[in-house]
Amino acid sequence: MRTRSLVCSLVMLVALLSGIDALAAGVPAAAAAAAVGVTIAGGNGYGSAANQLASPFDVALDASGNVYIADAANHRVQRWAPGATSGVTVAGGHREGPAVNQLSYPQGVALDTSGNLYIADTFNDRVQRWAPGATSGVTVAGGIGRGAAADQLSLTLGLAVDAQRNVYVADFGNNRVQRWAPGATSGATVAGGNGAGAAANQLDGATKVALDTSGNLYIADGGNNRVQRWAPGATSGVTVAGGNGRGAAANQLDLPSGVAVDAQGNLYISDGLNVRVQLWAPGTTSGVTVAGGNGQGSNANQFGGPQGIRVDANGSIYVADGGGYRVQRWPAAAATTVLPGSGVVAAPVSGTADLDVSVTLTVASSTAITVPWTTLHIPGAPTSPLFGPQAPPSDYTAVSGVVTFAPGQATAHVTIPVSGHSTGADHEYVVVSFHDPTGARMGGFWGLGFGLIESAPHAALPSVVPGTGRVALPVGATADLDVSVTLSAPSALPVSIAWTTVYVPGAPPIPDDGYQAPQTDYTPVSGVVTFAPGETTGHVTIPVHLNHFVSAEYVLVSFHDPGGAKVGGVWGIGRGVITAVDCCGT
Repeated sequence: MRTRSLVCSLVMLVALLSGIDALAAGVPAAAAAAAVGVTIAGGNGYGSAANQLASPFDVALDASGNVYIADAANHRVQRWAPGATSGVTVAGGHREGPAVNQLSYPQGVALDTSGNLYIADTFNDRVQRWAPGATSGVTVAGGIGRGAAADQLSLTLGLAVDAQRNVYVADFGNNRVQRWAPGATSGATVAGGNGAGAAANQLDGATKVALDTSGNLYIADGGNNRVQRWAPGATSGVTVAGGNGRGAAANQLDLPSGVAVDAQGNLYISDGLNVRVQLWAPGTTSGVTVAGGNGQGSNANQFGGPQGIRVDANGSIYVADGGGYRVQRWPAAAATTVLPGSGVVAAPVSGTADLDVSVTLTVASSTAITVPWTTLHIPGAPTSPLFGPQAPPSDYTAVSGVVTFAPGQATAHVTIPVSGHSTGADHEYVVVSFHDPTGARMGGFWGLGFGLIESAPHAALPSVVPGTGRVALPVGATADLDVSVTLSAPSALPVSIAWTTVYVPGAPPIPDDGYQAPQTDYTPVSGVVTFAPGETTGHVTIPVHLNHFVSAEYVLVSFHDPGGAKVGGVWGIGRGVITAVDCCGT
């Protein structure tokens, strides 16, 4: 029974280490869930046949699931029914031109509640409305030549239509958005119009626009690598995505070319030159990749060049892949996951101290998320040679509560009052159980977080922090697996710590790393890492000889019995990962 408990404890802590590594790398779980897209229109190469598209720049959806596509280089709009293998031309298709039955590189489409189709007829500098079944369109904005007057437009790239059939036009060449009321002969500037620039009242190349249910206008401000929100009647916009310079970081965009907003206020942004779609929850300062992000290409998990974007009521994402000559449908963004974390506190000499244990969401949500929690004492839990026993309830106040994540909030913590060490052990640990979240799913290992109570005499010593390592090699080959270990602060004296590989029979697989490697796949070794005065980085080497597995495996390294320092991390466990080149594509 004791062996079984030890196995469970080690597996639990390795799983926690894996979760801490993911948080440190800043990689949200939802990004991995982005998976692949399904081609629902085109995908048969560049062309003008009914089953082809040529530079699709925007999409619109009707209540029946039909997809309308601004097929720019074919000067037409195509309608693809659900499951269809070819499209039907519903506007244009009579070569390029300015006639009422023609279009010139249309790059935006929208529908009103009556099924009327509105088209940003880009090089004709106008917006055309085509009634269902019509063979020609009616100009509802612009159309009197390119210019900056109130009755003119200059390169219309995107548009949106509200419930009153007001048309909002991304007037790219004039760095503004114009609103044209039904029957109007001129438009009113509702965003920008103050010259090209990055000020709050300016735009620099508006590409696409979207409206939320409150009438707020969202603008893909391409040249400024940001999305701006303009409230009705506002004279300036607020940056709600990007705006941190051109780049590929989670808080950056690179030429945003499409924007959509769902009923919860989440923004979906076609991040053009990053060939990905980013989801920005309300109030967040960074986005999460929910489509693409795997480089430019034609694979199912890639884009050739994402442009216009729409989201349906189920959260499915439709993207006009201009460079891929297709429209892709991607599944709804993954639900957010609750990841329990850890915390450390020095045992107080007198009175109490607060032990804070963190808890994190993989993706900030647009709605509030609640997670009940409680401290958990496990009678008979084994004593760790590094941390000592589990802290008895007499050393901390057994408490419970509910963590509430406000919309846009991704990190929180719980507080546990700590009184001291009744056992006299060097270290003790506290278990916190997170459970039954609302609006999210539970992650981590059994929803458990951990708090460490350190004894005060050792609190000033530097910590030896186990790290990770990874090696990839063909089956039958040998290689050295290096696992890192660091010192939290330089020491004036030498610091040493013993280490050994540890095999735990019957350990279950870790979702990210696969199974624990059998001892036949690596040489069980041990040794001592020594940090010279001032040195903070070291490593251990494990000989690996890949014999008989075809999936990822991991190796545990236990760091113990330090001299001149204390053991950091979780139970002093480091981890190495072994992958096979010919099975994993590493």
